[in-house]
Amino acid sequence: MISVIIPSYNRATFIKRALNNISEQTFKDVEVIIVDDGSTDNTREIIDGLKDNYGFDIAYYFQKNQGAAAARQSGVNNAKGDFLAFFDSDDLWHTDYLSSLIHALESSKLDWIYCPVERRNLATNELVSKNSFYPNGCPRNFVKIAHQVGKGIYALDLNAAIEVQLKNGIYMGFQNTLFKKQIFEKVKIPNLRIGQDRLMALVLLKNKFHGGFIEQVLATVYEHEGNTTSSGSNDRKKVVFTYTQLIMGYEKYTDYVLLDKAEEKIIYKKIANFYFWHLGYSEPIKRVALTYMWKGIKRDPLSFSKLKSFFIRIFK
Repeated sequence: MISVIIPSYNRATFIKRALNNISEQTFKDVEVIIVDDGSTDNTREIIDGLKDNYGFDIAYYFQKNQGAAAARQSGVNNAKGDFLAFFDSDDLWHTDYLSSLIHALESSKLDWIYCPVERRNLATNELVSKNSFYPNGCPRNFVKIAHQVGKGIYALDLNAAIEVQLKNGIYMGFQNTLFKKQIFEKVKIPNLRIGQDRLMALVLLKNKFHGGFIEQVLATVYEHEGNTTSSGSNDRKKVVFTYTQLIMGYEKYTDYVLLDKAEEKIIYKKIANFYFWHLGYSEPIKRVALTYMWKGIKRDPLSFSKLKSFFIRIFK
């Protein structure tokens, strides 16, 4: 059985859509666990009215607001299935999502497996990105360090994937990954408000859980104003919130995994880039911009491009 875990916070308008999507899966042996992360809307009433409409069990748990990571972990703690899937209530799976991933997982020796997603605008359904593994038709770096272990199934090289995840990412997220439950007997979901997907991937690799992927797009991620993160948003407050939360998350990496000196250096540079290029370089108020930029320089003091841009900004 697959336990499908749905973290939800004020997403009552998406609940029926989510449950309908799960009911349309070709794989039917599922239970659904909805963890309400302190919603103030009518989520509970909506679920109570829908519980008997589907051919699977629906368990509902309410907790005070702690963030999606804590809600997912609560779902893990209450799951009965041997496999775990995480459904983001505003996204959609293709009908063969669960059947394709569980087939790939059971026919290989992998512990977790994921697939690419497409991205669409929720309001217009306009396609934003066709394949998260192949932007503009070119493979991302992690695709190049995988080897085939079955028909259409690729395994990541553990050591190479760690470096790629730290530098560029392996583009695994909770909404596009199927896990063996036994993983969570050893590790827990990193309790970060933003960025738990990135750290979770590293936790899995560092704990030598073997992961892989298939190349078929099986999920649709929808972009809208209600998304928790929005690094590409025009909303300055949301951009600042996103990157400051990401920085806080990266600074907590060593609470979850043991990094060597080279890996720590990669993290410091990533934090420096967030401070300098994403927060400082785009900040319209000069005093605030210089503060962000200086924080970036302190974490990457040998970067000529940062130093040059910093002094240009001072005298501009």
